[in-house]
Amino acid sequence: MGPAGLKVRKDIASPALWNVKALHGLAEQYGASSADTKEIFRDLCKFKWAFRIKPDLVIVMPGFKPICIEGKLESREGTYPIKRAETKMFDDVFGTGAARRVRQVELQDFLFFVLLQREPQLLFIAQKEGKVTIPGRDGTTLTRVPQLRWDQVFKALDTSSSIPFVQEFIGKNRLINRLDSAQSRDAAKQTSSAATPIGHGPTGLKYEAGLSVDDVLSRCAATPTPCTTFVGFSPGKNKFHDNNSPELLNRLKRGKKDWKWHDPQQHAWVDTGNGNWIPCTEFAARVNELK
Repeated sequence: MGPAGLKVRKDIASPALWNVKALHGLAEQYGASSADTKEIFRDLCKFKWAFRIKPDLVIVMPGFKPICIEGKLESREGTYPIKRAETKMFDDVFGTGAARRVRQVELQDFLFFVLLQREPQLLFIAQKEGKVTIPGRDGTTLTRVPQLRWDQVFKALDTSSSIPFVQEFIGKNRLINRLDSAQSRDAAKQTSSAATPIGHGPTGLKYEAGLSVDDVLSRCAATPTPCTTFVGFSPGKNKFHDNNSPELLNRLKRGKKDWKWHDPQQHAWVDTGNGNWIPCTEFAARVNELK
């Protein structure tokens, strides 16, 4: 199948190492017509690439089709071939353009349906809805792949038992995909005209503002995940813990409703490690000590 940089004397080399140019020569040898040659060449290439394909998630349950999930958070669906020289040869045969190459989901379908002989249930997840298709079983039509948006996926996730890093990561991407959702943009417009800042979580805002210190202490005592909720204090952690900190003492003395509250379960991602956010258990212990 062409040189692969390795000398394999007694065993058959993995198809992933086969040479695309050699596969084209093989297709020309067995193709009865130009159309046959193209079809054979494409299938041989798909066979080669299927040995390196890595679906993001495959769920196998007894009595169900295997669910093959491909998720694209920031990038687009990939195509094959990838190497420049192979891509040029492929385009010379089939015509220039990504639409004529082998799409990532098409290759995953080939892996399951042809090589593993298992009819898959494909699912594609992206920031926005689009048209993802694979060749139909009749060879002439296209079949649309079911698709979900990331904002739908993130909305359904239960992260209550996740570690803080995971909660913050998901919260960050909830914001990214929430802002890409027309429904969320409409909700943000409606909420921005409301009189109260409470309940800003679904709009993608980073925190809730306008709370008194007693409001914050009450929430610190009631929250089920105290280690992952935070209170904003812009002078920073060092001044928060300074025994002679006039910023904290004066702010507590004023008693104004000027405290911020961040809950990763409700609000969009913020960098809580920048020193301006105090874990609520830490905040409650310090304020109660000063009181």
